[in-house]
Amino acid sequence: MRRVPNRLIHQTHRRLQPALPSSRRCIVLQPDDWRPPGETYSVPPAGYHDWNYDEKDWQKDPFRRLTRLGIEVITEVMMKLGETPLSQLISAGGDTEQFVTGHPQQFALGARDNLRIGYNRYTVPDSRPVWAPTEELVEQFSGGLGVSSVDQVAGRQDSVTLPTWEEARPEEVADEWSGGIPFLRSLLQNDGKLTRCLTDPVSNKRLVLIKGNHNALLMSRTVQRLIEEWTPDTVVIETDSEGAHDAAGAFDKDGPGLARRVRVAKYLAAGMAGLSAVCPPAAPLALGWTWFFCQMLAPTDVLCALRGAEASGARVVLADWHRAERAPMQNLAKGLDEAGRAYSVLEMGRNYNRSRLGWKIDLGALSQLFVGASLAPAIPREAFLEFFEHRKANEPHDYFMYEKRNDLIASAILNSHTCGAETSAATRAHFASPGVEKVVAVVGAAHVDGVVDRLTCGEDLGPPFDIGPGGHLRVRL
Repeated sequence: MRRVPNRLIHQTHRRLQPALPSSRRCIVLQPDDWRPPGETYSVPPAGYHDWNYDEKDWQKDPFRRLTRLGIEVITEVMMKLGETPLSQLISAGGDTEQFVTGHPQQFALGARDNLRIGYNRYTVPDSRPVWAPTEELVEQFSGGLGVSSVDQVAGRQDSVTLPTWEEARPEEVADEWSGGIPFLRSLLQNDGKLTRCLTDPVSNKRLVLIKGNHNALLMSRTVQRLIEEWTPDTVVIETDSEGAHDAAGAFDKDGPGLARRVRVAKYLAAGMAGLSAVCPPAAPLALGWTWFFCQMLAPTDVLCALRGAEASGARVVLADWHRAERAPMQNLAKGLDEAGRAYSVLEMGRNYNRSRLGWKIDLGALSQLFVGASLAPAIPREAFLEFFEHRKANEPHDYFMYEKRNDLIASAILNSHTCGAETSAATRAHFASPGVEKVVAVVGAAHVDGVVDRLTCGEDLGPPFDIGPGGHLRVRL
């Protein structure tokens, strides 16, 4: 992989100031039977412990994030609002725009409308220059089928692409897809630890979804080899132009910097294991800090996917919501979610999102960091389903944004063959020729089920982008 200049701020790095006029306000709904918590709630519920718990969190102002955004926060008892639908309480436009949060069905009834108010203020005048791959990335992949962002392949769709995907047959994956290569035969599975395979008989596409771990080097190198040996036409990656640029410029061809970071992560894990042996009560805290530092030390999946795509000559599609737009929206979403939990006594602090099976996600993800996917325990689908149900109830706005990212990834896969004005003649000719189109999508494991549901349900996804108030392209909420 040719080295990309690693600038701290590259040409597309733009930050939007997450501030709203003080004329806006947020009504936080208070349950009719709510009572202030007593001493019994000054610690987590009996028998419950979370390494991420901080007793000071219970004393923090749940409205602090919205206050910093310049939003006036007021509370109302639900009973006082009567039977007024939530959608009528949320008001967009004019000088009296109003958010409402804290409803038991916030995700279904109010998350979209609340975020639309903020999105009209936060989006840049035209997102396409920000989303577009940097000049360095374009040059790096000029020898293959090029690099595109999701808005370039899915933002021009006049008609909606109807998903016609279905689960691939196990025997077909094992015999035909692997081409008789033992390495591919061991990895390409209908629904295995690392991969999930779908086929589209209408568009003649084959899709390998990677159940990725963003920080696991062993898994990332396996994925890189899979891409190089399976030689897909397109590699869809859960990142934006800024993330791809930073990953490509972070390490040189031999990756000594990456290996050095991984060694630090392993030494850290060994030290934390020793601490846990000496002081067992510290084990949950040690586990949490190990996970945190490994995230900081070894972000590898994007880098290895880019390396594999370059070696195989595949087209790269950057499928994530660009952080210049997403970051301030995420800040607003977190503020609304924190305020919405203000009157849920047992959901205070950071414990609100620790589901019953959450430990299986932590165990599987941490094991993958050090032993890879083949030896790590599989993360059951039930654990993810329960985790997302908790997020839907306790983080409705943040989870709504997560679901929009799934829409973007699915749209990138559906339109991976689309060519625009920036596409080279060679790339146009390649995708115009008959034959099976092979796609690899490198995404976090938590995204896989959501993307599969969108591709196989046969429902109209709708266009992933629309035109904003200023006439510019933006993510459709």
